[in-house]
Amino acid sequence: MKDIKNLPPEQLETEFKKAMAEKKRKEEEEKCIGEIKNRQKMARKVKKESEKAAKRAAKEKKRESKSKGQSEERTNDGFYNGLDTMDIAMAKMEEETNKILFQSIPQENPFKSPCTLR
Repeated sequence: MKDIKNLPPEQLETEFKKAMAEKKRKEEEEKCIGEIKNRQKMARKVKKESEKAAKRAAKEKKRESKSKGQSEERTNDGFYNGLDTMDIAMAKMEEETNKILFQSIPQENPFKSPCTLR
């Protein structure tokens, strides 16, 4: 850069104007870059939210179809539905009989030795 002290006033003014124009241009450029970054950040945020919403909607749809399928199974009075209820009833009955059997059998005292039972 030229020595500023030795420049004539007209040339000094033009150099000053050039420097100010360059400074203004750099500020505008930085401002534009900042705006672009903010837009990109906002776009990523919106994309992420839309993906979450889509996942939520898919999950809800899957849950609805699953619950709809279960409700159809409950209303289906076919052959297999009767077997399922019969299996459940038999398991309950078996548990009840096991409880009754175990209550009627006297428990041996585990602390007594078999030799003392004479």
